[in-house]
Amino acid sequence: GRSQSVMLFGGSREPVLCRNGAVACSQPLAAEAGLSILKRGGNCVDAAVAVAAALNVLEPTSTGVGGDCFLLFFDAATGRVRGLNGSGRSPQKLTRLRAVNDLRMQFGLAEIKQDNDDDDDDDDDGDDDNDDDDDDDDSP
Repeated sequence: GRSQSVMLFGGSREPVLCRNGAVACSQPLAAEAGLSILKRGGNCVDAAVAVAAALNVLEPTSTGVGGDCFLLFFDAATGRVRGLNGSGRSPQKLTRLRAVNDLRMQFGLAEIKQDNDDDDDDDDDGDDDNDDDDDDDDSP
């Protein structure tokens, strides 16, 4: 016969609990940040953003702003599960408005129209940040 070994985990952290919601992550304070959002009426995406922001401070070697994002999202209104693979590099000319509208389209939401006062492509700050189209060199 085969002998089976049992590994016991002696974790020292207490779970953070909440009615009508749950948050799982490696840091109790980050979990509390997510639960706080849920308690205030936020959804799972809002809570996940709060957890990620807290983990930037609590576990800076494990996560960071600009990191990859993978998620499954259950839309209770439609009964559908959708996935998002937010990995890899962002396109050089990607604007915030384009990214938001691409996500909105994936979830069947209306597109947001460009606001002329908040033009993502025009940053009249005077620095040369290679946002002209005359340069044929696409190297970073």
